[in-house]
Amino acid sequence: MAPRLIILGSSNALPSEDRDHTMLAVVAGEETVLVDCGVNPMIKLQKNGIDPSLVKHLIITHFHPDHVSGFPLFLMSLWLQGRKDELNVYGIGHTIERLKKMMDLFGWEKWPNFYPVEFHTIAEGNSQPVLETDSLSVSGTLVRHFIPTMGVRFQIKSNGYQVGYTCDTEPCDGVGIVADGVDMLLHEATGEEIGHSSAGQAGKAAQTAGVSHLVLVHYPTKITSKMDMIAEATQFFTGKITCADDMQVFELSGRL
Repeated sequence: MAPRLIILGSSNALPSEDRDHTMLAVVAGEETVLVDCGVNPMIKLQKNGIDPSLVKHLIITHFHPDHVSGFPLFLMSLWLQGRKDELNVYGIGHTIERLKKMMDLFGWEKWPNFYPVEFHTIAEGNSQPVLETDSLSVSGTLVRHFIPTMGVRFQIKSNGYQVGYTCDTEPCDGVGIVADGVDMLLHEATGEEIGHSSAGQAGKAAQTAGVSHLVLVHYPTKITSKMDMIAEATQFFTGKITCADDMQVFELSGRL
């Protein structure tokens, strides 16, 4: 099966009946990497034919509730299923410290026969190594949000396809680093405000970075029209634009 990216959630911090908080899964070879955990991703992974017990890697971009609230539930669900294998969790120091504190509040050290969880603290900066496997390479770059936040960039080793995800951010140099020359850029489109970006600003970033395909995520659930958002981005970006839906799957192969 070709490498693919699955939109497990596409909403901003206010979800709806049809849209969960923004979460992603990148599947390449034998690896499935989750990005963020605003709700428990168990069911959506299973609906996409992914066995949650085989997930080895979870990247958390920042410690806001809509990106971490499902973290303890996901870990507990895997434990209740009898997981034995290690789970690797990646994030910058601000995030990792708080994830550990959150789990300590649940007293997880007393949960019997709990599987190993390895926390990996990523250096704060530009294009910092996050994860390297046989099938993909991931780097992280600081972006500009209310709290320390990391955008991520994936490269599929089998075909060189590159995906950038800005996470929550206002326009900044870090966005340009995440986006530079990627085949697909997932860019938040909450709106033009402090710590966030609009669809138009996403379009500007994609055009400047030479992106092929812009995918708008983390956008409000109460928008009047996806076509209006795409039209706003089109004012600045000449490439392909998609407004993401929950459970949408993108093949990470071929070039536009």
